[in-house]
Amino acid sequence: MSVDALTANPKSVSREGGVPGWIGVLAKLTAIGAFCVVVAGSAVTSTRSGLADEHWPTFSGKVVPSLSEMRGNRGLFYEHSHRIIAGTVGILTLLLAVSLWLAPEPRGWVRGLGVAAAVIVLILALLGGLTVLLKLPPQVSIFHVSVAMVFLGFATSLACVTGKRWLSAHEELQTGKGMARADAAWLARGAVFCLVAIYAQIVLGAVPRHVHVGVVPHLAWAFVVFTTVVLVVMRVLGRHAHLPGVFRPGMLLLFLTVLQFFLGFTTFLVRPETAKAPGTGQYELFASLHQAAGALLLIVSVLLMLRALRFRYLLERGIAEPTTREVMA
Repeated sequence: MSVDALTANPKSVSREGGVPGWIGVLAKLTAIGAFCVVVAGSAVTSTRSGLADEHWPTFSGKVVPSLSEMRGNRGLFYEHSHRIIAGTVGILTLLLAVSLWLAPEPRGWVRGLGVAAAVIVLILALLGGLTVLLKLPPQVSIFHVSVAMVFLGFATSLACVTGKRWLSAHEELQTGKGMARADAAWLARGAVFCLVAIYAQIVLGAVPRHVHVGVVPHLAWAFVVFTTVVLVVMRVLGRHAHLPGVFRPGMLLLFLTVLQFFLGFTTFLVRPETAKAPGTGQYELFASLHQAAGALLLIVSVLLMLRALRFRYLLERGIAEPTTREVMA
């Protein structure tokens, strides 16, 4: 299949591998939904609503949730909303995985990403059920958060690699100063470390959220994350400001990191004195915002890493114009 054939009809065919454009839209909807699941789950934890409904997988013993009960019970509202959003995202993920094979998506590794995301979302659903049936054991709850962030990373990756910018990366490299191979390799390594550091920080943050101990490692690692983000973003500003593919996520990453420091400090000040004790309205708000900002940090770091890796891949192969093989990469 030629590049012309792949891009002949941009209205109905994505520029990425000849896959219908609606698959890219489905991938983006799945990624947005995954973020919403994390935010809803954060609200459940912050408001101590995890056991508002001790039934699973039903809604208070019913197949369909009662809107009147949700309106009259704040705990049920948060818990059932989380389950509804999670169920919707699970369906979207399964549809995306199947669509990538039926379309078909020519890149095997992208189809593999779709299958992995589908498996992870099923595991995530089972972990969510266990947290309820086992009465919120801290170990399961922490693992649940950890897997949720992995799923968010996979959903973000699928949205990125099925988008138009993925194939047009070579066009960015051909404009302005371009990018040296050594710079691309450095940026790729730095972006990977950023992602790992941010993920580790989210997991470390889940520990005091659920057991109210271990806040010191979370606070200490925050400075590692901050230093790493600043170093990578300064590199982007100094050498790659002409490349929107890495400049925009880099600047957003820096902004979110600073915002996260403020939210984390404020959450620490207003947190309840004991684990799982009811918090104030301020705590519920700032704790939820803190985790939502952390999820955004993860999303942006995944985008920065993937685009940096894409640039390195193209430069290492001396690609000036995409060929069929490169489109399939």
